[in-house]
Amino acid sequence: MRTTILTSLVLCAVEFLTIVLASPMARPSLVLRFLPEDIRAAAKDHPDPPKWKQMIAHILLGMFLLSFIGGILFLGFDGLKHSGMART
Repeated sequence: MRTTILTSLVLCAVEFLTIVLASPMARPSLVLRFLPEDIRAAAKDHPDPPKWKQMIAHILLGMFLLSFIGGILFLGFDGLKHSGMART
C-alpha cells in the first residue's frame, strides 16, 4: 500500500514538473492547439523558442512517458506479487 501511494505521488510530481517545465519550451502550435480558437488567434504571432529549448522540451516529454510506463509496469508487477497471482 505504501509503495503504491509513494509511486503515485512520484508520478504526479513528474507529470506536474513536465507540464510546468516543458510547456514554455515547446512550440506554441504544440501547446496552443488544445485551447479555444480565439486564444490561438491571439497567440499566432508568438515566436518559436530556440531549437535547443524545443529539444529539451521533447526530451522531458519522452522522459515523462518512459517514467509513466515504468510506473505502471512497476505497480502492476507489485500488485501481482502481493496478490499471490505471480509465478514463483
